[in-house]
Amino acid sequence: MFISVFAAGAGAVGMYAGEAREDRILPNLRRTANFIWRVSLGYLAMGTAALWAALVAADMPAWKGLFHAVMLFIAGFDTGGFTPTSASVGLYHSWAVELVASVTMVAGALSFALHYQLWSGRPRELLRNVETRLLTATLLGTFSLVALGLVQSGTYHSAVVVLRRGLFHALSAHTGTGFNTLPVPLFATDWGALAPGALVIAMALGGMAGSTSGGIKSIRLALVGKHMRRELRLMLLPPDAYAIETYHSNGSQVVRPAAVRSALMILLLFLLLDLLGALAGLYYGYSFDLAMFESTSAANNVGLSVGIAGPGAEAPLTLVYTLQMWIGRLEFVAVLALVGFVVSSLRGRP
Repeated sequence: MFISVFAAGAGAVGMYAGEAREDRILPNLRRTANFIWRVSLGYLAMGTAALWAALVAADMPAWKGLFHAVMLFIAGFDTGGFTPTSASVGLYHSWAVELVASVTMVAGALSFALHYQLWSGRPRELLRNVETRLLTATLLGTFSLVALGLVQSGTYHSAVVVLRRGLFHALSAHTGTGFNTLPVPLFATDWGALAPGALVIAMALGGMAGSTSGGIKSIRLALVGKHMRRELRLMLLPPDAYAIETYHSNGSQVVRPAAVRSALMILLLFLLLDLLGALAGLYYGYSFDLAMFESTSAANNVGLSVGIAGPGAEAPLTLVYTLQMWIGRLEFVAVLALVGFVVSSLRGRP
């Protein structure tokens, strides 16, 4: 909003980059910010209309349904997860609401650069982009594990229910939204071990870079994977051979060592942040699986819970989760820059 209304000075550029919107979709930064406004408002109109229709069909009064539709869309597209009641999407008991909410979650996990390609009439970009390909693969993989875990635990006796519950929560976890249709404790008491474990993996992976989602992000996983493939190829080639790996993201890109090092560093820092939060949960007597679930949800800005984070949580543990949410949202470069600035200021250095 600031960039759209005022001139884009250095401070505005820094704020824009800090929110993971580094891609300049249009040549001018201000025009890029304006496009984000237009596409968000366009989706708001369409998403609210679809959710409103689904809510009214679920017997909710029209004006109350409109309010809930607006709130649900904003929470879904911004992958924030807050809903008008603590029952989340489970309040409505409607497969239609869950379906539309799923679409908004996926839209929020896609980058604004990709949205620009789609709005410009280039739908093939969905199939060519390395992040959408990887996001689809990891989503199908984590959902398969969730479904397998639900079948193994015998939680549900209908394939339709397994599909509905499993896919919705896998989407919610992977996109970093945090919508749920179940009472919070059921993840720990009724879902066994494999299904919640798959949700932990999905929460850690996150959506696309340049989206509203949190997590490690698909582009970092793609870069590390491409680099590993390059190294394996070099092992099989003659000593003097040279291999180049490319990927498609807003055009053909070359995998560069500096980008791989940066991606790998952020990936490892996210895993370390998840582990440190889990250790804090272990200190307060929670089992490792529950502590890891809660920590990963906090660090990757998801919001799904097994009941540890709540009104009765220990104050130091709540502080740990709060710091995890803050660090995970800003990501590590901004946090490290802030820490460096504070340390330098305390030492009296500019």
